[in-house]
Amino acid sequence: MFSTVTAILFPLFMVVALGYLLARRLNPDFSQLNRINMLVFVPALVFSSLLSLDLRADGASTLVMAGTLAILLPGLLCWPICRITGASFRLWGPTQMFRNSGNLGIPLFLLAFGDRALDFAVLLFALSNVLHLTLGLAIFQGRFSLKGMASAPLLPAALLGIGANLADIAVWPPLVAGTELAGQAAIPIMLLALGGQLIHLRRQDIRLGLGATAVSLLSGAVAFVVVDSLFDLSLLQRQMLLLFTLLPPAVINFLFAQQYQVAPQKMSAIILFSNFATVLTLPLILTLALSLG
Repeated sequence: MFSTVTAILFPLFMVVALGYLLARRLNPDFSQLNRINMLVFVPALVFSSLLSLDLRADGASTLVMAGTLAILLPGLLCWPICRITGASFRLWGPTQMFRNSGNLGIPLFLLAFGDRALDFAVLLFALSNVLHLTLGLAIFQGRFSLKGMASAPLLPAALLGIGANLADIAVWPPLVAGTELAGQAAIPIMLLALGGQLIHLRRQDIRLGLGATAVSLLSGAVAFVVVDSLFDLSLLQRQMLLLFTLLPPAVINFLFAQQYQVAPQKMSAIILFSNFATVLTLPLILTLALSLG
């Protein structure tokens, strides 16, 4: 299991390391690259993912409701704690709610459960993306602005992908191929920019990252227990939701943090160390998920 998880995580950390080396040697301006990513490549990734998703799979509606609650609950738990302690909910809320269900979650689900988990894996990824691009964006901005969401290409891309999917619109294949090609650039750019931010890490940021890992696991565990008690889920759905709620924060949180200046240095520490810790935690979590059967 250790080798399996390492094989999934190694490509991610390799690209992060390249970003760090680039920042040390060349000191590039990643902010412009991040802006291009948010305007072009990430919307292309979201559109192409939602377009190919099977939204009518058996159990999909139940999983959508359960997954939505699993995403929202950690944020609801985090909100009063941030109010009491004075911590920034704009920093902590998204890291607890929106997890790495794409480039880590999907490969993990497929390795653990095979092709039968593919539709549910992509569904959870898409659900997390839609909530991230609406509620998550509002949290990062510090206000709920429909105009602000509509002006960014992410939400329209998501709505177009869902709309074309549900309406069974046959999108021109070269256009689909083009968006898929553009979307493939999104995650590597995110990881490069994350690595570039690491040159600013301080010792206290390391402690922050390790503490955030513990908080993320705790809030995710609480969310799963609540969701599992409220919904009549199949065994596969229960196993997948357990993994889903205990995944580390999504890398795109860093992109939003940098764009809206929500402590990007601290966000990079949280994301880096939470994802790195999965080398140790995921074998245990996966063993627990498989024991549900």
